[in-house]
Amino acid sequence: MEHLPVILGASLIWLAAIVSPGPNFLVVSRLALARSRRAALGATLGIAAGSLVYAGLTMFGLSVLLLTFAWLGEVLRVLGGAYLVWLGIEAWRTRAGPEAEGGAIAPAARRSARGFRIGFLTEITNPKAIAFFLGLFAAALPAATPLGAKLAVLLIGGIMELAWYTIVTLVLASGPMHRTYQRLRRAIDRVLGTLLIAIGLKVAFDAR
Repeated sequence: MEHLPVILGASLIWLAAIVSPGPNFLVVSRLALARSRRAALGATLGIAAGSLVYAGLTMFGLSVLLLTFAWLGEVLRVLGGAYLVWLGIEAWRTRAGPEAEGGAIAPAARRSARGFRIGFLTEITNPKAIAFFLGLFAAALPAATPLGAKLAVLLIGGIMELAWYTIVTLVLASGPMHRTYQRLRRAIDRVLGTLLIAIGLKVAFDAR
């Protein structure tokens, strides 16, 4: 296939971004440990959906939109930082049990939906995601790249997002990890919460 090297190159760059620790990893880790496997898998779907939204919009001209309305990027930066800070504060507020709501464990569908919402908002309000896809399509996918090859990159990228965070979820939600978390819950929650707050503040006040 003529454009296979381009597809593989762009996919490898995307993979490197996926496995690099960041807000998405912290959010999925916290949900897998403190909430439930379903909540973390919901977040995985949300993160993948947010990534594909940005990748698709970038492919069809988001870069022009951001250059024309630079304030949109600033709004996303502040909102994204504030959202991460809020998630960090929530992590500090250790609860009695996973997904406890009114003394009862939330239904599976509600846990999945809440996880999806958290994952999607984490990705869609992350200005670094915008910058990444702008750079990816500018550097790794030349303008002459046919639409089919670009769509192949989107498909591979979405699969990699789902696969990586599913692996993270299954490892952290496993019995041994969950038992360790229950013993060290307060400390782990506060470490994760502090990291989320720190990243959120950095994003919100990162002058560009």
